[in-house]
Amino acid sequence: VMHIRVESTGGSAWVDDVVFQVVTAPAPTPTPTPTTTPEPSSSVSVWLEAEEGDIQASAEPGTLPNLVSNADMESGLWTSNAFAGTKPSPTWATDFRHSGAHALKMSSSTYFYGSWDGTSMPVSPGQTYELSMWVKTQAITKGVSLNISWRDASNRSLSWISSIGGKATGTNDWKQLLGSV
Repeated sequence: VMHIRVESTGGSAWVDDVVFQVVTAPAPTPTPTPTTTPEPSSSVSVWLEAEEGDIQASAEPGTLPNLVSNADMESGLWTSNAFAGTKPSPTWATDFRHSGAHALKMSSSTYFYGSWDGTSMPVSPGQTYELSMWVKTQAITKGVSLNISWRDASNRSLSWISSIGGKATGTNDWKQLLGSV
């Protein structure tokens, strides 16, 4: 599960275009290829074999599919939470966005610590995943970060990785936070 956290003594943060995709898969076990010695002036045919999972489908040439639903924030607000009794204002924003017509926005005039939580996404052991998001900040003191909680099939927490790609603080135009797990 991806978690986008915002902690600050005030200010606003906008988040858009979240990505979670497979970058590398475990190397497949090579299948032995029969060899033949061609006779002079004969033709040789070559067959390429691939097992299921060897080839990744692409959303567009040169890219791998994004596993995040509503990654561009055009279908509504992600589930939001607030911690330590704070009351940030999470909204589906149209005032600023990285692409499309909407972004997530969280703001408050006092201390707040909130998050947006994505849906569970199935993952496979041994694969490397790339995560990224675009964030715009206004007077954010503690930071906006992208985090992952690993869970088993029974939804029990296995581990937590925080601040993937760093934190966005201060007042900044759109900036990409990017990292791998």
